[in-house]
Amino acid sequence: MSFSNVSKELLAYFESKKFLAVPLSIANIILFACVIIRALNLFIRIDATILAIVFYLFFFSIVLLLAKEDYMSLAIGLGGHAVVVLLRMIIIRFIGVPSILEIIIYGAFAFVAFSKTTTKVSSPTLEKEAVKCPSCGSPLDENVAFCNSCGHKV
Repeated sequence: MSFSNVSKELLAYFESKKFLAVPLSIANIILFACVIIRALNLFIRIDATILAIVFYLFFFSIVLLLAKEDYMSLAIGLGGHAVVVLLRMIIIRFIGVPSILEIIIYGAFAFVAFSKTTTKVSSPTLEKEAVKCPSCGSPLDENVAFCNSCGHKV
């Protein structure tokens, strides 16, 4: 089963549950709010219970956004979380292995999510189809009268 199928199955499940309709529609807002609350915690002391709720809401919104295949919101939210962890390390002047791993993991997931948003767009002017000889099928140079391989008149 491919990841796209998993996302579609998750989305179908979430849409079938009435109590998940609202969180599904505002999943990106939930994710961004969680990142903002984590950032505010750097400057304002927020109760541990609230931070625990924010932690679970953060991961819940990630699952919702994966179901919606909203990779740009995921990239922004996960990258924002990695930046908040980096700021925390700078502010408290302590570089710990868990924080470094957190930055690496969230940064990598943000990169993967961002990579899913960028697709190569083929331009007809950049990609010219090679003209082939109608007789033998070998590629022909531009503005030639005869095929170089079989001599057929083009």
